[in-house]
Amino acid sequence: MEYVFACDIGTSSLKTALIHTDGKVSCLLRTFFSEQVSAETYVSLFLAHFEKTTKELADNGDNPKIVGICISGNGPSLVAVPKNQKPVIEFSEKKQLCEHTIFLWNNGVDKSILSNPKMQLQKKELDKLHSIFLPRFFLFALQHPQPFYNAQYLLPVPEYLSFYLTGNAYTFLVNDAFVSAYWDKQKIESLQSSLQALTHKEICIQDRLAPFVKTGSIIGHFRSIPVIAGAPDFCMALIGTKTIEVHSACDRAGTSEAFNVCVDKKPTLSSFRIMPSIREKYWNVSKLFGETGALLQTSTVEIEELLSGKKSIKNLSTHLQTYIQSLKDTVCTLEDMCNTKLQFTITGGQAENKMLCQLKANVCKRPFVVTQTNHAELLGSGIVGFTGLQYYRSIEQACNAMVQFCDMYSPKPCSY
Repeated sequence: MEYVFACDIGTSSLKTALIHTDGKVSCLLRTFFSEQVSAETYVSLFLAHFEKTTKELADNGDNPKIVGICISGNGPSLVAVPKNQKPVIEFSEKKQLCEHTIFLWNNGVDKSILSNPKMQLQKKELDKLHSIFLPRFFLFALQHPQPFYNAQYLLPVPEYLSFYLTGNAYTFLVNDAFVSAYWDKQKIESLQSSLQALTHKEICIQDRLAPFVKTGSIIGHFRSIPVIAGAPDFCMALIGTKTIEVHSACDRAGTSEAFNVCVDKKPTLSSFRIMPSIREKYWNVSKLFGETGALLQTSTVEIEELLSGKKSIKNLSTHLQTYIQSLKDTVCTLEDMCNTKLQFTITGGQAENKMLCQLKANVCKRPFVVTQTNHAELLGSGIVGFTGLQYYRSIEQACNAMVQFCDMYSPKPCSY
């Protein structure tokens, strides 16, 4: 049996699993973070999971083999790697890992920084560039100036962990269309100008950015195992839910939530995020709902009463009413854009809750399906890994072979 060791660095936990060539998932491990998550947490947990998994494989016999490692992660989270930092190739509990400053996608900045009108003006100018990373680089530099300006590399979290395993620093690019969503020379110069206008410090940010490498490329080895360039978690989720064909759709529903639809023409929707898709000729349209995981967890009783008919939507709490209306409006807008009815593949922690899945199917009046795993990011990493290792000719071929739909939640008649 041959496997890809897949890892996903989420907002609330680190997950790993062995993915087989047919998409079967085994040895799934998940460790939740404490409130004070650090970049070193990613390294130590990955290695602890790897040790436990390899031991379990050895104990099981049957000549199992890990043929590749592929990592995804939340974004746009960034880590500042200090100069002259060597990667930790082997891990020992006695070895202390250096502290590296991490700036997560949902980290804020001090009120004193936010109150600066010049800062707000510069950030608005950067937002116009439609980069998912530049505004985070900007805030990172203001919140943590010393590690930012002294960094050897500024790496997204999947690249950071991959650097630690291989010693090679890269920035993973799904395809060339993503350059505009990341950065180019002109956008980097705009970022530098904005920072210099506020801090009066000169900096060459391009020197701190690792070169692009295509997702699926072999970037090095860890214990003689090829490490394959991964991707941001939302990209891996699109792959793991097979949201790569026109009008395929998914609901990424974990700590945060977003509806995604693949389209063949770039639309104009002001309140939606328009990004390149996994296949370069297509686009991904997404509606972000924010961090709905905690919201829905606290609404379990209300949701149960709504599904059972004991409570009407008018009697729900305001935040739950708002969420339900947002779901309705989003599906209506997406279907008007596509001119077709959609089916959503749901993935993430919320997909484990049958009651939530049924609620969404009822509210949206559309089917919600679940693949063989709720952790599409891990399945996506397996697909990318096996494609990069040339077990499959393309992501599309690998998706067809490895993504299986298991459960379906059909909409039930309801008054809401």
